[in-house]
Amino acid sequence: MLFQKGHTINVGKKWVGKKWTEEQKLRHRKVMKEITNRDDVKLKISQARTGKKFTEKHKENLRLSHLGNPGYWTGKIRINMKGKTWEEMYGKEKSIILKEKHRLFLEKHKFKFRRLGKPWNKGLTKETDKRIARFAVNITGEKNWRYGKKEDRKHVDFRISKVLSKVCQRPNNFEKECGKQLEKQFLGKFKYCGNGSVMINGKSPDYISEELKTVILCNGLYWHLWRFGLKDTPEDKQKIELRESEPFRKAGYEVWFIWENCHNRNPIGNYINKKLFEVEN
Repeated sequence: MLFQKGHTINVGKKWVGKKWTEEQKLRHRKVMKEITNRDDVKLKISQARTGKKFTEKHKENLRLSHLGNPGYWTGKIRINMKGKTWEEMYGKEKSIILKEKHRLFLEKHKFKFRRLGKPWNKGLTKETDKRIARFAVNITGEKNWRYGKKEDRKHVDFRISKVLSKVCQRPNNFEKECGKQLEKQFLGKFKYCGNGSVMINGKSPDYISEELKTVILCNGLYWHLWRFGLKDTPEDKQKIELRESEPFRKAGYEVWFIWENCHNRNPIGNYINKKLFEVEN
């Protein structure tokens, strides 16, 4: 028999040394949940705990019981606070004190909680604020290291190649497959340069042959079509090819495009064989 309202805690000798079944535990948990959710019981529990402190052992037991459940207490607080005002939760007198504490806390830690407060330089200009004026002197005019200088093409290419050398150190699987087929058909005439080792008008091809004056671009569908909202159609591919080939054509290079899904319809080797036939003739 389970504990119910009005029962005493004296369990008697018949329960000593015995364990509850899973069904009894489930029923007991359900009954206790219904009891502890009542407002009068909650009030009694809070009054009984007022002024008392948990022992270190009890704190440790609580910590272990909620281990692996991050946000347990904060989640309960958010559920209880959702859609309620300060007055509804704490009453008029206490809400006034808590609001003032909250305001002082945010004011004290305004740099730590910048998103909650107003930025210190919002609405200020170098004409109205001395700090802004002092910063502006150091970054504008002749004191700026780039003042009066025009960035040349060599410097732009150098910066881009530095980025590519970190991002694209090695060819991906699709580029490797293209490289194998190129090696079979052209015997070392093409070299991989997608890591920024070769820059032509601010662009880096995937493979280049100085002997054939040809560059190859191995285009993935996502990076060259889908992320721009384009589809895998001949019309959209032609738009991309015209735009991407322009910097290389200006430098006098022929441009070959190998798309990622070409092996679904035409093997890469067949495509390269076709290009090889065009070159020889």
